[in-house]
Amino acid sequence: MPLKNSQYNAIIRRYDQLRFENSRQLEARRQKVYGAVPQIRQIDEDMAHTAAEYARKAVSSKKNTSIKDFKEDMARLSQKRQALMEENGFPADYLELKYHCPDCQDTGFIGNEKCHCFKQAIVDLVYAQSNIRQRLTEENFDTFRLDLYSAETDRRLGISPRENMENILSCCRDFIKNFDQSHENLLFCGN
Repeated sequence: MPLKNSQYNAIIRRYDQLRFENSRQLEARRQKVYGAVPQIRQIDEDMAHTAAEYARKAVSSKKNTSIKDFKEDMARLSQKRQALMEENGFPADYLELKYHCPDCQDTGFIGNEKCHCFKQAIVDLVYAQSNIRQRLTEENFDTFRLDLYSAETDRRLGISPRENMENILSCCRDFIKNFDQSHENLLFCGN
């Protein structure tokens, strides 16, 4: 079933919101670090200045620039920054963007292909719009009633309808359990 433009746009807006929220949280963490360790702000400014300076040198061609020197300077600043972070109790990845889906980095796409999280978002949207979620709260494995089936053995089949349904229910639960385990990365976190 193809998505309507409004449905597609709603999903894309959700990804925009996720990326905005990710950026907002990163900026809040950055301000926390800068407040606690002002030297890290200076190192970040030095890194930006170093990158700009090497870019100017590369464009002007008057001065010979070395990528090796650039990488060494940036690595030195990065190591100094990391040491200060650790000394002050911040995790190594504290100033990195956090994604709900690291595979597509909350864009919904990997290259030109829809990411698994985008496909899950489609399922979630269609479920939400069709009221299936409400139905699933009422009709599910937990509410399935085996007592509605006779316990008397059917002579032709050699088992009772209840035993037959117990077997079917067990197979269905096993299928779902195995599907969930093999596809747990397909779940879209953040709905």
